[in-house]
Amino acid sequence: MNEDDRIVIGISIDLMTVNEGDVILLKDGRKGFVTENMNDGQWLEMDIDGDIDLILGQDMTGFVKRATD
Repeated sequence: MNEDDRIVIGISIDLMTVNEGDVILLKDGRKGFVTENMNDGQWLEMDIDGDIDLILGQDMTGFVKRATD
């Protein structure tokens, strides 16, 4: 269980639909911007508070699409 007593189960995100600039929400409460999609369906490179890191899809809870012009 997480800190507010909810059980997080099998949430999946189709990483092939995520683009650079989209905001990713992580299970640990952090969020960051996608800097590169590896297009392998498993990994995204993200900028989280100025640090670049690779994030595995199973650690994500959702994403917000970047607004387009």
